[in-house]
Amino acid sequence: MTAIGTWRFPTVGSCLVAGAFLITDAAVDPLTLLAQEGTSAGCQLCHGELEFLRQRVTTLQDARQLHVPTDALAQSAHGPQECQECHGGYGEYPHATTGSTESCASCHEEAETAWLVGVHAIDDAADCVPCHGVHDVPALDPDSENGSVAHTQALCISCHAASVIPNSAPHADSVTCFDCHASHEQYPVEEVQSLVSPIAQIETCGACHEEIRLEWPQDSHGATTMLGDAAWIEPQEAPEHPPPSCITCHGSHPTTVAEGGDFLILVSPTCAECHEEYGESFAHSYHGQASELGSEDAATCASCHTAHSILPTSDSLSSVAPGNLYDTCAECHDDAGANFVGFQPHANYYDVEKYPYVVWTYRLMTTLLVSVFVLFGIHTALWMIRLTLDHLHGIRLSEGTPDQRDP
Repeated sequence: MTAIGTWRFPTVGSCLVAGAFLITDAAVDPLTLLAQEGTSAGCQLCHGELEFLRQRVTTLQDARQLHVPTDALAQSAHGPQECQECHGGYGEYPHATTGSTESCASCHEEAETAWLVGVHAIDDAADCVPCHGVHDVPALDPDSENGSVAHTQALCISCHAASVIPNSAPHADSVTCFDCHASHEQYPVEEVQSLVSPIAQIETCGACHEEIRLEWPQDSHGATTMLGDAAWIEPQEAPEHPPPSCITCHGSHPTTVAEGGDFLILVSPTCAECHEEYGESFAHSYHGQASELGSEDAATCASCHTAHSILPTSDSLSSVAPGNLYDTCAECHDDAGANFVGFQPHANYYDVEKYPYVVWTYRLMTTLLVSVFVLFGIHTALWMIRLTLDHLHGIRLSEGTPDQRDP
């Protein structure tokens, strides 16, 4: 352990710093020489030694802020750069108080411009440092550990804990937060400019789901969404049921696997949120009741109407157009005939104008059923009374009561 004045230098690096100060002319110290040569080695003599820094500041926390490990620089994307490129005016020791540090924008102007219009710039919610670090800035290499999906998601989750994506979700190990929300130009999700706004979702999701990106805009839902005025996104002007987007049906954090049993069970109630009348009639049908009980074989809304090519019944290309019903039903029912496809799956037994036969049949059968129960209920009650009276009469006869009479 070497001591110089009030300084203590327990490490090899610190000893080198102390020795350099002792053997070098005070007018030209080694730090100045190294700085003049345009290298970062002089900076590392002090800033690479935590113990040395601890002797020059008040707290350990202050020392850690000044500490720049050699490994951090070597592995950083800024590794080839010299300290002086960002930190000017610190070439001499002790440092002048007029030194300055360049902002990230001095080199990354495009990223800075995008960040300024994003949600993270509001009240400086998050600047470059929380995501990129200070001296240990990782290279933008998707094949490295720092560029992995898990690493990038962890950065966002450190602030957005409510948006954790479960490991079972389809995007958990394949999609980063930046793929959907952008890296710097991140708008609030309700704004039109956001990559996950209803109007933009088809392009954002379609970057991976190419087939659906081409198919969905022709769909009734897609066409309505794409043609709609952006004003409907504003909360005060939003309709009760805005046109559905990808997230409406599939969710966001997490999304649900379309082929999974959970999705098949949830898809019909999701449709019913907007199509209440059809949702109610479907719930009373065999398909709806079987689906509610967990059957993965029973037809759901998407089974008949398709998922991304939903068209009005009047459209000849619709899967439920009269000319296409046989093929649609035959996908599950091989023996479907003309009478079979004439079945009305959404018949409403309250709408006498559209479905008079269904309504009157329902009323007749309901009246008949209620009448049978009422009549047989009355009959049963009277029969029980008769049996009770006979039983009491028999008791009186056996006990020789005064009202006993000869037959």
